[in-house]
Amino acid sequence: MPRTAKKKKPVISSAKASKYDAHHKVIDNTYGDFADLRHQLSESKEDVAERAALLKLFSECADSQRSWLLLEDYFSKLTLSRKDFSADDWWGGLTQLSGDTRLEELALVFMKSGRSVPNELMPYANFSRFAEVEQEEKDFQLFKGLEEWMFPPSLGHLDAPRATVKVYGRVIKDKELPGLNRLGVEIHVIRPRTGDRVKTLDDMADLTMRAAHEQELFPADDWNFVRWSSSIRNDYDTEAELIPLEGADLLKWLVQWGKTDRIELESEGKPIEFMGRIIEMEPDLEKDKSNLYFTHTVKLPGKKSCPMSDAIFFAGEPTLALIGAEVFLLRNAPSAEVLGN
Repeated sequence: MPRTAKKKKPVISSAKASKYDAHHKVIDNTYGDFADLRHQLSESKEDVAERAALLKLFSECADSQRSWLLLEDYFSKLTLSRKDFSADDWWGGLTQLSGDTRLEELALVFMKSGRSVPNELMPYANFSRFAEVEQEEKDFQLFKGLEEWMFPPSLGHLDAPRATVKVYGRVIKDKELPGLNRLGVEIHVIRPRTGDRVKTLDDMADLTMRAAHEQELFPADDWNFVRWSSSIRNDYDTEAELIPLEGADLLKWLVQWGKTDRIELESEGKPIEFMGRIIEMEPDLEKDKSNLYFTHTVKLPGKKSCPMSDAIFFAGEPTLALIGAEVFLLRNAPSAEVLGN
């Protein structure tokens, strides 16, 4: 069975930030609705006053370099640093503001990074504006995804691609359901220096992490597969070199790549096709000398038929069958035990 995808936790960039976040998380989980009050009581008035004085200087400072040093000093008193916040270029926006508006923007930086707002900065926290900013970012991501779907970005190579991705499909027997099969998928990355190497889904994720220089080495279609396989890796054993697919998982791969010649069937030496066509099993009487045998034939689209021995049936639901190099959906399939036997 495929493993359930786990939601990724945000990566904390430093041990100091970990200490800061852990402290506030424990208080939030322990005190619930009274967490804000406990935050205020957990710090001395002298510490809060000292940081508040730094914030006042920072809000009124017109020199960008001195403002930077004041903010660094403020972060250090919170056991944080500038790199512990989101990767957005928020500093440029802060330098254009002054007074309470600058402090309100700084509080927004804390909230956008998922960190608790310090006590002395809480009066400037505008939660209504934070909700608006979050909604704007969601809308932006929605429209960006729609634009990329309708007009896929094309990768321009200065030189010819120097790496390729090949995906091979291999029929493997299902050990739990005799007579049924799975499709084992194997991903190969071919480079001039290292040659042909089998890669796992974790390796695909590593490629996307180095996209700045890896992307230009692959053809655009190959890089689309790298990104897609990386995005679905948590549904499978990410360290397996042979990925067994059945049922809905197999259908997901076929719907995505069944018309692109992406997955090559080793036994046929040509790409697996999936056109969404449906087959049925119909009863048949087979005559052998003086005996009659009750059996089934496979009814293909276009009023054609083939014997059951020509079809390779896969485990899982919906039931899929491989005939030649094309995969079909089987309508009114019997139970897995009956079909396997």
